[in-house]
Amino acid sequence: MGLLISLVFVFPFIIGKVTWLPIWIIPILWAVIGFFIAAVDFRLNPLLKDLIIAFLVFLPMLLLFVWKQSETVLFIVIMVALGGPMLGFWLGKINEGADES
Repeated sequence: MGLLISLVFVFPFIIGKVTWLPIWIIPILWAVIGFFIAAVDFRLNPLLKDLIIAFLVFLPMLLLFVWKQSETVLFIVIMVALGGPMLGFWLGKINEGADES
């Protein structure tokens, strides 16, 4: 699921002619986020948990962009704020479907 959601967010980077490094890193980071969302069991609202995990995983990349390409920071923050809870929601639906079987 993380790889699927990364496809949605890679296209604006390609259109914005950002260097190739983030375009290769984003799918890997979303796959890692998907793993952590599925594996971590915080006693929080699931959407808040997903948002926190997504921001923690993206924090090193975000700090790198603040230093190198500050114009993309706002896009990354919006991407993580939307993508983290969306990924968690989809993973939750998949888990519910697996539990019913």
